[in-house]
Amino acid sequence: MVDCDYPSDFLIKAISNNLLTTYADASTFLQKFSLENEDQINVMADIFYNSNTLFNASCVFLKKNLNKIEKWVPVSNSSTNYFLFLFIIPIIFFLILLIPISVILVILIIFLIYQKRQRKKKLKNAPKENPVTILFTDIQSSTSLWENDENLMKKTIEVHNEILRMSLKKFFGYECKTQVNLLF
Repeated sequence: MVDCDYPSDFLIKAISNNLLTTYADASTFLQKFSLENEDQINVMADIFYNSNTLFNASCVFLKKNLNKIEKWVPVSNSSTNYFLFLFIIPIIFFLILLIPISVILVILIIFLIYQKRQRKKKLKNAPKENPVTILFTDIQSSTSLWENDENLMKKTIEVHNEILRMSLKKFFGYECKTQVNLLF
């Protein structure tokens, strides 16, 4: 597993005074709880490669890393430890992993919206009703011109395309395909 320069996340913990006084074990857990990027990546890998749910992947991680959890959970014979282990810890994992996944989804949505706008922009002058005129152009004897002077032919193609594009703009035309078999 590679970290891929995933930036370190600082785990922000909010503990209320009510929690401190009412649920001392939960308070101790939250003060000691910490995750490394590798922990998050392992849980995400379990979700991706094993098609596990986020909750189940968190539980699998917890079962595999009991030594870490023992450091987080206060030593006590009360049933609070089981409550933390079964409910609180997976929920915290869920929330911590939800943030990177949400960021990825937001970036993907923004990218898709951008692509849609670009397509719309490119199709602005596309014909929408009949009649449609299709124009094909070619440079006469282009094969022999390519053989005689390749550099001059590249410049000729550029000039040819620029003239056509200026005309398309002037008459609200639409360039749908350009095919140039350049040898460079």
